[in-house]
Amino acid sequence: MISFILNVLFILVKNCIFRYVSPCEAAWRIFGFQMQYRSVAVERLNFHLPDEHPIMFDDEDPIDSVFSKASKMTTKFLAWMDFNKNNEDSRKYYYHEFPVEHTWNRAHKEWRKRGNGGKKVIGRVYHVPPGTGETYYLRILLNHVKGPTCYEDIRTVNGVLYPSFKEACYSMGLLDDEKVIEGLLRQLMMLCFN
Repeated sequence: MISFILNVLFILVKNCIFRYVSPCEAAWRIFGFQMQYRSVAVERLNFHLPDEHPIMFDDEDPIDSVFSKASKMTTKFLAWMDFNKNNEDSRKYYYHEFPVEHTWNRAHKEWRKRGNGGKKVIGRVYHVPPGTGETYYLRILLNHVKGPTCYEDIRTVNGVLYPSFKEACYSMGLLDDEKVIEGLLRQLMMLCFN
């Protein structure tokens, strides 16, 4: 009897019929929740600094064709700002809210208004670490500026055009002044070590 059980186990292991089920997945299955249920689609939203959009080309392409591709190339981000130029009613959305009411057409590389009864979609702006500088500050501003039509609109706060995205963030109060934080840390060190 034991040899039969061992033979069956050997065959099962050999044919990889066993499968590990984690405690979380086991509880999920016991309660009868759906494992692969997705109710909304996620539209990934790229962005970039002025004149820094990605360009795809082959190594063998002549440099002239690469530059001509770059001038004709558009991204979701640039198309969003162009759409805002032509449609005043779409300027009420932040970048991450835009896919709820609009859809991206890959073939024509343009945004279009979503028809009635469309699927649920949320927008997700790519993560950027703070060490990337101006790109990081641009991402912060995209969460606080509705419907810009150009980069200058993003850098404009209360009618004042700031020379960098970082300065625009400071003027909106989105960043704490680093000197204040440094001063507080120095005071804390003096209290702890004196």
